[in-house]
Amino acid sequence: MAAGSLELEQRGQVRRLRSLLVTAQGATRSREVLRIDLRAGSGAVGRGEAAPWPAHGTETLAEARGALQRLARSLAGVDEEATAEVELAVAAAGLGPAARWAFDTAWGELCAVRSGLSLAQQWWPGRDVARELRAGALLTAGDPISAAREAGRRVDEGTRVLKAKVGSQSLRNDVERVCRVRDRIGPEVELRLDANAAWNEDQALAALDALAAAAPSFVEQPLAPGDRGIARLCEKAPVPVALDESVAAAGAPSELVDQGAAVWVLKPAALGVATFQALAGVAARVGIDVVPSSLLDGPASVGATLHLAAG
Repeated sequence: MAAGSLELEQRGQVRRLRSLLVTAQGATRSREVLRIDLRAGSGAVGRGEAAPWPAHGTETLAEARGALQRLARSLAGVDEEATAEVELAVAAAGLGPAARWAFDTAWGELCAVRSGLSLAQQWWPGRDVARELRAGALLTAGDPISAAREAGRRVDEGTRVLKAKVGSQSLRNDVERVCRVRDRIGPEVELRLDANAAWNEDQALAALDALAAAAPSFVEQPLAPGDRGIARLCEKAPVPVALDESVAAAGAPSELVDQGAAVWVLKPAALGVATFQALAGVAARVGIDVVPSSLLDGPASVGATLHLAAG
């Protein structure tokens, strides 16, 4: 393929969720994202998506837009095969994690056209990447009966991993809801819970004691990032604890390790490829499970997340 100059275009989109999502941090009906197209003079196109969410450690939407505009100016006229020039332009643009993820995805897709390698093969060179992954479904129904019905539909469709939010309602409601879900889906389907930093240490211990009746595989982010009680909670809790928002808030991987969680939920859309890979490597060395996850983003970003998870 003949080389050609690069051109980066971005456009904003509002993605409406299929249903209202209520968490301990509030309600979400839609997500505002930035779609980018990275075009080469040869005709190849790579696509990416930035879905900033500052609560998860990313830059703001305005900051992502500004950084991508700077990058577009720097890349104008750069040859698509001049990798070193592309890397210099990216470094100079000051991309935050959401914008960097969008560019990493678009650039990777563009390179895939030239190399014939998938994103997974490019991001994990030399590895035998997975060809099949288990994808989970997020339950959004708030009352116990509706949640059980929703879970049943998902399982009937073939889903074997479900996730439910807890902490936005009373503990009594949470326990009844997740126990009804468990009764409906049976013991073979994995059930994950996410508290989105709903509780303090004492509340969290009481909640995890009660929620253990539903046999969750883990409860995600029971305390706020930086809460010093997380290590004690991880020791006492009757179910495994996972970290999510704490990942972006930590200053170094060692801080995460010291918190004692059994699982790290890593969101590439809030971290970028390099940080995801670095944290996944640390987790593997110390025996912490990694769960890759999306950020309520769109198909371009979710698809790229699956490629990164395949490593």
